Amino acid sequence: MSPPPGLDELTTIQLKELVVRLLNEVAGLKRTNAELREEVARLKGLKGRPDIKPSGMEKATEPAKPGSQERRRRRGKVQPRVNVEDRVLKVAAPTGSRFKGYETYLVQELVLSVQAIRYRRERWVTPDGRTMIAPLPEGTEGHFGPDLRLRVDAVPSRPNHVAAAYRAIAVGRLVDLQARGRAPADREA
Repeated sequence: MSPPPGLDELTTIQLKELVVRLLNEVAGLKRTNAELREEVARLKGLKGRPDIKPSGMEKATEPAKPGSQERRRRRGKVQPRVNVEDRVLKVAAPTGSRFKGYETYLVQELVLSVQAIRYRRERWVTPDGRTMIAPLPEGTEGHFGPDLRLRVDAVPSRPNHVAAAYRAIAVGRLVDLQARGRAPADREA
């Protein structure tokens, strides 16, 4: 851009207006130049200008407002996943027997929710030296309660599962012996 003719003839106000107009034009050209450089870098696959966010130091130096502090929630006491219910089972010991405490036997029931029952079976030593322990409730086999029933859907693939299935069926229990990660036999292709 060539300077206008007769700069010496312009007044001070006209010169100031010209300088302001030229400074605005230079700022616009610089902005356009930066945008074009970023576009060229993007088209070449180069990294653009980094996106630097404000540090937030201004907020850190401001005084805290008295009621705006948030209270952190604490985790609290960890609860066990299954509640264990204690039941004391009594045995009719002959007179003269000495009470020797309890023998703990844990049985699990599965009814819409898990329930674990710790049977505290009375143990007595009779005068003749025999130990008597209160029997478990009827239907309790192993460490599972009488209401727990599982299904046998598939033929077991391993020999020890076959033996377990026959034992389970022999005692009147149904057991699911499906291998992990496989579809039941009736749905298998």
